[in-house]
Amino acid sequence: MKLKYIIALIALSCIVIIYNSQGKSKPYLFTRKIVQDSVTKIHSIIDKNIKEHEFLYAHEDTLLSYKQQHDSLFLLDLYSLTGDSFIKHTEIELPIPQIVATKQNSIFYINKFQLCKQDINDGERLQLSPNDCYIYNSYPINMNLHICLGTKLMDGQYITGFYLLENKNVRLVKQIESNKDTTSIYMNSLAYSGSFTKSKKYISYYCNKMSHIYIFNLDAQYIAHVRTKENVPEPEIFLFNGIYLYKRGHTFQTNIGMYEQDDYIHVLSYRTEHSQIILDKYSIKSGKYTNSYTINENCNNKFVNSVFQYNSLIVINLQDRFISLQLL
Repeated sequence: MKLKYIIALIALSCIVIIYNSQGKSKPYLFTRKIVQDSVTKIHSIIDKNIKEHEFLYAHEDTLLSYKQQHDSLFLLDLYSLTGDSFIKHTEIELPIPQIVATKQNSIFYINKFQLCKQDINDGERLQLSPNDCYIYNSYPINMNLHICLGTKLMDGQYITGFYLLENKNVRLVKQIESNKDTTSIYMNSLAYSGSFTKSKKYISYYCNKMSHIYIFNLDAQYIAHVRTKENVPEPEIFLFNGIYLYKRGHTFQTNIGMYEQDDYIHVLSYRTEHSQIILDKYSIKSGKYTNSYTINENCNNKFVNSVFQYNSLIVINLQDRFISLQLL
């Protein structure tokens, strides 16, 4: 009798271990409703040599790629998505930057939480943001007007949210959170890591460590918030040797990229077990999930680095190649 009890206990323990290991290895998944969707894959449109570069960014119809040569010298290529041709190939000196956009022969980048602009031709640099506003990411609505994600000290509170920046003046568009502690400046720069994207009607910002997407119209007026279905917890961030870091096992990747069409957003989530690329569709008006669809490509979402949109052209940047979609 005692032997049977021991065997039963061991069997139960094995079941619990297997269940827990499965839960830990594949957390924050959700059941998807798979449908057919009206996107058409077309041929790769970008020179494969660009893939040798370290960084890629697309703004409207221009793809920017850059590779650090040494110190502050970067090799820079501008490539036309619509013309399938190089626009410019040059070397440029920059501080170690976070490039956020290129527009009219200017590069917009963030250096030490400040939004800056540098002319590609003559190298002239300008700081665009005031010193009391800490910029995490930005998108140029035009050459002088930018929507930014960042933190600013206002009435004794550090307000994290979206700001409209023009001629070093900032105006709060959408508050996300407030905090009295200066550490929120650095912690929120990691917590709200993500990217802006633009369509014919909207400018959106998707977080890649939280399940949040914030949507604005083209005048940067706040429209909607979508919480994606994987619903991961907020990342845990800690200080180690003066550097803020994500806590391993308590930070989860979420949104890899997205595009917008007809008041819907189409999101590539990292939280999937599908063998093909899969996109999740959400209504901007209701914020609710509607369905998902796959792209017949020999890889899954974990091979996707980023997604670029220019009107009805969608470019998916994979680890080893590009594919493009034409929206119908």
